[in-house]
This record gives sequence, structure tokens and C-alpha cells, in this order.
Amino acid sequence: MRSVGRITSQLQDDAARIQAFSGEPVRAMAVALSSVFVGIALSFAYMWEFALLAIGCVPLMAFATSIEMKQFLGEDEGVHGQDELNSPGGIIVETLLNIRTVSALTLEERRYEDYEKALHAEASNQTAEALLGGFTSGLSMFIQQWINALQLWFGGWILFKLQPKYELNDFLIANFAILFALFGLGAAFQDISDKKAVEESAKRVFYLLDRVSAIDPLSEEGKKIK
Repeated sequence: MRSVGRITSQLQDDAARIQAFSGEPVRAMAVALSSVFVGIALSFAYMWEFALLAIGCVPLMAFATSIEMKQFLGEDEGVHGQDELNSPGGIIVETLLNIRTVSALTLEERRYEDYEKALHAEASNQTAEALLGGFTSGLSMFIQQWINALQLWFGGWILFKLQPKYELNDFLIANFAILFALFGLGAAFQDISDKKAVEESAKRVFYLLDRVSAIDPLSEEGKKIK
């Protein structure tokens, strides 16, 4: 029961991952480029001096906002080093979906033991993952706040030195155009499927497609009912 459920679940995940990856890069690139180009164009139109500084900060801000969007949408949450079927939630779902088979084979104690082992394995990794999550979250906010402070200082300096040329509204438009462009950039790239995972999924799918079954349903050999 467990091996059949594992194979069918794995095949479903592989097919969904390949389908998503076939369209994600094009979509993400289109969203990212349009977001950045529109934001930079607006920033240059309203305050080109500030836009030059903002362009230099784009790589760091893109990295920081990507981390923030992953945490906000929950993309950084995993199953603590286990595959989905061996996670506590996966064991519960698989058991409930096949509850008749579990009851018929008296596997209740075995499923309970598997669930208990999965909980202990998950708990052993929570401390390290919590520290890593806190560090990445703090790093993201550290980068963003220092860059925001630099941009606000530089924008204020430009307004003070070139007051007849620019107004506060010009600075605000130039600043928020870059800011929202970076949010779009982070959202575009945060959900791209992992390339190595997709390659492994494709290998498994093509292996099943090319595999010759030991039982040929179209064979004329063997016993026949007359």
C-alpha cells in the first residue's frame, strides 16, 4: 500500500513540477523586466540623480526583497529535511486516504510508530532552521533599512541642493517607483521551481515512459478463457 501510494504521489508531483517549470521562467522574466524597467524609467523621469543611486542598490535590494517575499508567502517553509510522504502530515494524509487498507492489514501501530519517528526527526532540525530563518529575516531587514536610509538621505540632499529644480513630490515618485519595482522583482523570482528538482522529476517521468512492462496486456501468449 505504502509503495503504491508513494509512486503515485511522486508521479503526480513530478508532472506538476515539470508543467510549472515549463512556463515559469518566461513569466518570471517578463514580470521582472517590466517591473524594473518601468520603475527605473519613472525614477529617471522625476529625479535622475536619485535614479542613478537606486540602480546601484538594485542587486542588494532585489536579494533582500526576494527573501522577504519567500517568508511572507511561506515559500521558505519545508518539511525539515524529509520528503512529503515521510513528513508527519504526509503520513497522516496517506493513512487516512487508505484507512480501509490500514485497518484490514492491522497497520495502526506501524503507522503510529512511523508518525512518532517523523515527529522526532522533524523536532531535531527545528532549532537550526529557526536560527537560519531568524538570520535570513534579520539580514533582509538590515539590507533594506540601510539602503532606504541611504536613499532618503541622498534624496533629501538633492532637494536641499537643487531646491528650485525638484520638489518633494518628485522625490517621492522616484523613490516609490524603484521600491515597488523591486517588490515586483522579488515576487517574480521567489516561486521559480528548483532546476535540479525539475531535472530529477523529468528523469523519473521519462524512465517510466520508456520502461517496458514485464506484463504485456496485448500479448497473445499465455492462458486464455474459452
